[in-house]
Amino acid sequence: MNEILKQQLNSYSESCTIYPEHIEEIKRAIKYTGIGNKILDVGCSDGQMSVLLKEGANKVYGVDIAEKAVEAANNRGIIAKVAEANNLPFENGFFDVVFCSHAIEHIFDTRATLNEFNRVLKPNGTLIILTENLNSFKERILFLFGKIPTAMQDPNHVKFFNPKSIMQAMNEAGFAIRHIEGSRVGFPVPKHCFFIRDFDFLFPNWMKDMMIVVAMKV
Repeated sequence: MNEILKQQLNSYSESCTIYPEHIEEIKRAIKYTGIGNKILDVGCSDGQMSVLLKEGANKVYGVDIAEKAVEAANNRGIIAKVAEANNLPFENGFFDVVFCSHAIEHIFDTRATLNEFNRVLKPNGTLIILTENLNSFKERILFLFGKIPTAMQDPNHVKFFNPKSIMQAMNEAGFAIRHIEGSRVGFPVPKHCFFIRDFDFLFPNWMKDMMIVVAMKV
């Protein structure tokens, strides 16, 4: 196990912090999960967010690197296993949907991970990825004034994406992009940031802090 993975395991050994804005993004993404499907939540932690994926009579599985967190997820009714995202303990074509929220930025080998998502998905299965946008309006302003972008401030983040790079990576792994949706525009102020979500329709996706990318296995 490399040092970064050990650091991440220590940081998320039993749970992870759920921010209110993350819940809003996940609620937006859930509309793409369908009804009566088998869903894999990659980076499920203790299952706090996984339970939301059960809407529509979906059967939810999960994987995470933290054993205690996985135990908590199982106690919440998630069928969770200890595993890394690039080595999933499931057979080919097992899932209808792979859901990966705020996890892809923690993984070194993006290509191997996306290939693994492709492997466990059924033909025409859906992949949903939520991650931060390094080129958002807020991050560009921080760059302009010599500040570190917020996406890069988390020591557990090892990869960073903008709309073009995440879509390209998914295309190269055998996915066709169905939809990309941005969420919330951030405005940096000293020692803080505030966000506007109510007027998302006014702003192009490249300006927004979060990306919800929906793709189909081809």
